[in-house]
Amino acid sequence: LVRAVQAGSATVRASIGGRTQDLALTVLPPLTATVAPVNATGEVLIESSIGLTFSENVNAASVTAATVVLTRGGIVVPASRSVIGRVVTITPTAPLSEFQTAYVVTVTSGLTSTLGTRLATTLTSNFTTIFWDPAYYYRLTTNSIGPTSSLDVDGNGFCTMASSGPSLGQAWFFLPILGTGHFTMHNGAGGVGNGLEGADAPTPCFIGGLTVLFSGMLWKTTPAPTAGSHYLQNQNFGVNKSLSTLSGVPEMHPTANTPSQFWTFTRLSRRP
Repeated sequence: LVRAVQAGSATVRASIGGRTQDLALTVLPPLTATVAPVNATGEVLIESSIGLTFSENVNAASVTAATVVLTRGGIVVPASRSVIGRVVTITPTAPLSEFQTAYVVTVTSGLTSTLGTRLATTLTSNFTTIFWDPAYYYRLTTNSIGPTSSLDVDGNGFCTMASSGPSLGQAWFFLPILGTGHFTMHNGAGGVGNGLEGADAPTPCFIGGLTVLFSGMLWKTTPAPTAGSHYLQNQNFGVNKSLSTLSGVPEMHPTANTPSQFWTFTRLSRRP
């Protein structure tokens, strides 16, 4: 009976009754792997695939929905799996969820290399998606008014709540300002050259040119008391004021526990 202690080569000699037999043994190191995106990464785009690079070529037959798993909140995410040499790629069937949603990648010891080696222990790695994916449009509604009315702009560029429809003024997208945690807000009507600026009540928010990037144009979100909704705040007022429909038009009001400040973001379509 031979038990491996560490990776390497050894010769086992057995002698009995004047007879001797040698057996050469090689102990292979356990399989290891790196994951991309790396563990604890944030701001992952929703169309991303997950790559696993192993220390040896992978036995494709061992890569299954049971041995390589992607989950969200403990629920398995439908995905395909492909193997090329040492690399396994997990491709979700549909785009991931945005809004800083947490995902976990799990690889069990059921996955083997072509040499038959396995992971020493189950591998787990996690990542978090970006809040808004800049490749997509989103609809913005408040809990007080509901999904029938969306954030839009009028002919003068001032914010209004209009009946939800196909208007490009209601198709919002968000571009990250790297290293700040803030985004600029744009819609399909104004494009990347015009950003939303939050004005203090009683002036509605409005679309303006980005020749000068004012602090009121740098937006971020904070979770609101109602699950799935968020306060919409800008750098100018910080957390003290949030975009609100309390008066019927979107303007900045002191942050409060009111559904008129609880915004819901619904993904629409991919930007051209």
